[in-house]
Amino acid sequence: MKTSIYIACLLLVSGLTTRAFARAGDLTEPHLAFPVGFSEATRTNIMASLRRSDCRFLGGHFVNSSTRLRYGGDTRALNLFVEGLSKCPGVIVSVHFQTDGALGDCDWLVSHRAFPPGNFTVYVNLRSSRIKREEVVIPKSEGPVKSKVK
Repeated sequence: MKTSIYIACLLLVSGLTTRAFARAGDLTEPHLAFPVGFSEATRTNIMASLRRSDCRFLGGHFVNSSTRLRYGGDTRALNLFVEGLSKCPGVIVSVHFQTDGALGDCDWLVSHRAFPPGNFTVYVNLRSSRIKREEVVIPKSEGPVKSKVK
C-alpha cells in the first residue's frame, strides 16, 4: 500500500513540473542580445561604446536576454565609457554606486536586458582604488527621442 501511494505521489509531482529551457554562458568579449528589428546603426554605436580601447573588458555572463559585463579602468575611462554609451540614440543609462563589495574585482559592471533594448545600468565600484568618487561625471542625457502625437 505504501509503495502504491509513493508511486502515485511521484507521478503526480512529475506531472506537475514543467521544464524551463534557458541559454546561459560566459562571455570573453562584449556581446548583447537585441530584439529583431532593432536599429543596426544604434547597435553598432552601442557595441563600439562597449569595446572602447581605454578600458579593459574583464568578462561577462548572460542568461537568455540578460547580460552583465565587467570592466576595469580608471575614473577617466569610466567617464568616457558612460558618456559614449549615453550618446547612442535611444539609449538610457542609469548609474548606481556600489560600496558593499558585490562587484568583486571589477571597477564597473554594465547590466543590460534585451527588453527594453536601450536601457543600461552601470554599477560603479566605489571600493575600487582606481575610481575616484569625486571625479565621476554623469553626463546629461536626453533619453530616447519621443515621437510627436498628431
